Order: sequence, then structure tokens, then C-alpha cells
Amino acid sequence: KLRTLVLPPHWATVEVELPGEQLRLGTNRLRLEFSHAVPLPSAPGQPARSSGARLRSLQLVSPLGRSPWPHGAPTVQAPGPILMPTDSLIQIALDVPAGARLRARIDAIPVNSERPATMHALVEVVDSEADASSGHELFAAHFEPPDGPRHLDESLDRWSGRRILLRLRSTGNVNGTLRWEHLRLEYRASRSDPDPVLGASMPDLQPAPRSGRWGKPDVLVILLDAARADAFSPYGARRPTPRIQALAEAGTVVVRALSPAPWTAPAVTSLLTGRLPDAHGVESWTAPLEETIPTLPELFAEAGYSTVLWSHHVVWRGNRSLRRGFERIVEVRHMDRERVPTAEELFVPDRPTFALVHLVLPHAPYEPPAPYRGLYTQENRDVSSIALRGLSAPGAPDASASEMSRIARDRYDETVAWTDAKVGELLDMVRAAGRFDDALIVLVADHGEGFYEHGAFLHTRLLYDEMLRVPMIFKWPRSLLDHAATLPGPASLIDLAPTLVDGVGIGAGAQFQGHSLLPQVFDYRTPDRRALYARTVGNHDGRVPARPKTALELGGYKLLFDPARDGPELYDLNADPGERHNLANQRPILTRWLLQHLLAQQNRNAALHGGAGGEPAPALDPQMMRDLRALGYVQ
Repeated sequence: KLRTLVLPPHWATVEVELPGEQLRLGTNRLRLEFSHAVPLPSAPGQPARSSGARLRSLQLVSPLGRSPWPHGAPTVQAPGPILMPTDSLIQIALDVPAGARLRARIDAIPVNSERPATMHALVEVVDSEADASSGHELFAAHFEPPDGPRHLDESLDRWSGRRILLRLRSTGNVNGTLRWEHLRLEYRASRSDPDPVLGASMPDLQPAPRSGRWGKPDVLVILLDAARADAFSPYGARRPTPRIQALAEAGTVVVRALSPAPWTAPAVTSLLTGRLPDAHGVESWTAPLEETIPTLPELFAEAGYSTVLWSHHVVWRGNRSLRRGFERIVEVRHMDRERVPTAEELFVPDRPTFALVHLVLPHAPYEPPAPYRGLYTQENRDVSSIALRGLSAPGAPDASASEMSRIARDRYDETVAWTDAKVGELLDMVRAAGRFDDALIVLVADHGEGFYEHGAFLHTRLLYDEMLRVPMIFKWPRSLLDHAATLPGPASLIDLAPTLVDGVGIGAGAQFQGHSLLPQVFDYRTPDRRALYARTVGNHDGRVPARPKTALELGGYKLLFDPARDGPELYDLNADPGERHNLANQRPILTRWLLQHLLAQQNRNAALHGGAGGEPAPALDPQMMRDLRALGYVQ
């Protein structure tokens, strides 16, 4: 409860965040605008106090959530009574279904006042993206307590099939509250129709299909690090990667695949578990994965597979909970990038293998050996992680950063060429061992890499495409001849686990937030409309800040939400793939609608992870600190 607010001498607004146990679907933030304040005496040396402040402008994104369908009638209903102080505003974006009616009971509850109380309830409909400042009045009620309740029961047929913004307002001449009971939207629809407020399926835990259509092949996942999709030939790269191109031509390319996080620890954990970062909780280098969450190697080991982890990356050494289920682990120092696995390190003669090979390439430092060094640039500028992060810092000169972006990208592309050769060397070893033709091979990356497209180099802190879009390529066992050559996507790293579980027919009882891609690849089914979600906490010292950045992609649009900024960003990915033109102010209804999806997903993930509690992550050991500093994560 808020009992006292101490106001600075020259104040206009104060922001107060609700405690975790008070969170609901919505922004969960109150903006309190005070109409006046009367100074009160204060002790010497103490800040001035005030009284007489009035709570103003309560704003929620959406108070409506799923509820059971009484008597077979679909309903979207508020989870409980909504108390709106005077003056306040609630805005709800929704797609109006056929036959929709908005219903509620409204009571006025004034605060003791010496003057007669007058209060008003107003519902408006905004149906124009071009003019969101004005709306059509749908309902208005005037209260002079002790008047009785009013009943809202209005048809939305006029806007059937359109996306609108509902505005609920509470106004009055005294402090008071309007109580909205059973606020709900009732409509005619089937259970398969999308939710009007959340128009796409929300990634929730569900079992994957277990078709077993592959039998029990070897499964090799080649995980590249910091590999942005557009650096590779199957994704239109300006420079060739012939070995990865050949792999793509023999299988299926997912055209638009996204990581749910722009750095390794949460992204790799999402790949292992089929869960989003805030649903599995590994959002620092050492945060442990809950024992109750199954991982891919555990599921393959239960099915009789030999399970192998072969890695250059320190994440597996620093977070031992991610090693669960691997029978054999081969760890190679990240400096020894020339090494790839041998057949003896991956395969055993009498059992199928599940192997995760985590190559640190093409992650910084961009220092490939000859003949790749100098392939695309003769510049000898310092493109170390420390230098590039320095150019990403606030106040860094734009001219220097812009010039460095070209040089760093050339050096990165040289490292990508080296990466392509090392992938080819790995595939040649698998072929020489006689394990290539019948194997399922996946090439994917944990996240992308930025070159100052949005004011930052490297990765971790931003959620634009350069840091999230990754290659995802499947080479199928040779017995599977009829398959799609490309999948348009979008797909996520959380889809890999359910896809592998489906193909091998393992993991009874396991549940994932991702979807199996096999019905699209082999049955040519159209995927369900779905939203893709990403998140970053943007630090690596073991602490998870309370205000992470989040992103949601749905229907060709992408919403970015950073609580530290004035408002969300909205991009039309079809017209603006570079994410240069923020449309949030031009498309306020769409922005609000997508923000509802994002916040609903965030709340659902928190519920799956059991809230924000849990044991603190262990401290980073000195050797891991040195390795992370060498990789550019720690300065």
C-alpha cells in the first residue's frame, strides 16, 4: 500500500511501480498526476511534505483476459472488478468479432466530500489509426451518489471485423472510484477462432507430436556463435559460404528464424528446453536451470542415444546445469578455434548419437588465419571487442563508429568464410565416418551480431534483427525425399527441441513452448498464426535487472518495448526490413494491440518459471571472468 509520497520542491509527475504480487495483464504501472499539493510543516533538514494530492490518470494497456465460456458463449472477461479513480483511463485494443457486445455493471463510490459528488463513466471507440485522439461515444453514464449502479450493454456490430481501441474513462468533480464489475466482451464464434484481444496463439507449454518419422538416426546439431543469417549464402549474403550453401541445397532452409535472446546463455538454454528465456530462468551466465525442466540430451539419453557435447564456449563450463543429460563432454578452449571434433569424439559404433557441437566461430575476436585474413579488407584497425564496445557507448563519435562498422563487418565476413570452411571440415569428417547420409544435421546459431545498424556493435543489449535473426538449416536423413526446400517462417530457436522430439518419437510427457516444424516440412501444412517473443537483460554479472527489454513479432510487424524509453517502437518488417522507421505514433491501435500480446506473453512466462523468485546465481569464477573478457562480454 502507498501510504506516503514525499514530493521534491518542483514536481509535476511521480511514477510508482506496483509490487510483483499486484501484477496483472497490462503495463502494471501507475502514473500519478497530482492536481495540487498543500505544503505541510517538516522537521529541520527533512524534505518538504504535502497533502491534498489527487490520484489521476490510471492507465492500463488491457484489463481483459481469457475466462471460461459460460453456456458455450465465447467471452473475454476481466479477471475481477476494476476500480477506476477519478480521473483515469483504460485502453483496450481488440479485433471486433461478429455479434460482439460489451457488458459491465458500474458503481460510483465517492470519497467523503463537503460538496455534492458528480461522477461520469464514458466508453469510446477509436477506429482510426490516423486520428487516435478522437473517438465515437459508445456509452455514457452520469452519477450523483447515492445513485444506484448503471449497466453497460452495447453492441459493437458497427465495427465488426475491424481493429479498434476501446477507451474507458472515469471523471468527476471529487475524489472517488468507479467500480466496473464483470467487464466482458461476449460474441458469437467457434473455439478455434482467435482471441479478440490476443489474436495469435501464445507460446505455452504443450507436448510436441511424436511421429517418429525419422526412425533413430544420428542427430548432429552444429551451433555457431554470433552468426547473423545474412552473412551466409542461403540468406543472400554478399560473400559466398559454399559449404553451408551445399548443406542448404540438400535440405530445408528456414528463411526467417529468430533467437529469443541476443546472447548465449539464455539462447542456448532455449534451444535445449524449447522454452523462452523468462520461462526457463537462465538469464545470467551461472543461473541454474531448474531440475524439473527436461533438456534435449536428457530426452535422447532416455531413448538410448549416446549424447555428446563438444564445445569451444565457456558457457558450458560456467553453468554446469546445462550439461545435464550429456554422457560425454569435450571442452576445447575458445582460443583453439582451428579444432573441430573427431569421429571418435562424437560417435560410438553400436548406438545412435545425439551430438551438440558448439563452435565459437564466428564470434569476436575477428582474427581468422590465412588465407581468410585479408580476404576482404587490408585495414589493420583495432576491431577487438573492447574497441567496438567503446564505440557503442553513449557519447561515442558517430563518424568513427560508422567507419568502423564497415571495417569490422569486412573482418567479420572473413571470419565467416573461415567458419564455413570449418563447418565443411566437420561435415567431411562425418561423411568419412560413414554417418552422413542417414543423419539428421541441423546448422543453427545462438544469436546474431550487430555492426552499428542501431547504434551498437556485437550483441547482448538490443533486439533488432541483426542480433536476433539466425541461420536455421536442416539436412534430412536420405530416406526422406519429399520435403519443402524452404520454410518462410517465422520460427524460433524454441522450435528446435519439439522438432527433434517429433522426428525421433521420444520425450513422452515433455512439454515445450515451441512448435514442431515437421508438419510444415513434410506435410506442407500452413502453420498457425503465432507471435515470436525475445528478451534481453543486457548484463552478465549474475544479476537480472527488473526492467528487461522485450520484443514481439506478429503478422509482419515487430514491437520493441524498453521500459526505460518513452514508448514502444513498431516496425513494418515487409516494408522496412532494416527497422529504421518507427511507426508507433502513426499506428497507435496496432501498437497497443501488439503490446497487449507482449505483456501477456511476459506474464505467462513468469508464471511458467514460478515468478521472479529463486536462488541467486553463483558468482563467476576467475577463469570464466577472464574467458568472458576475452570474448568481449565483460570489460
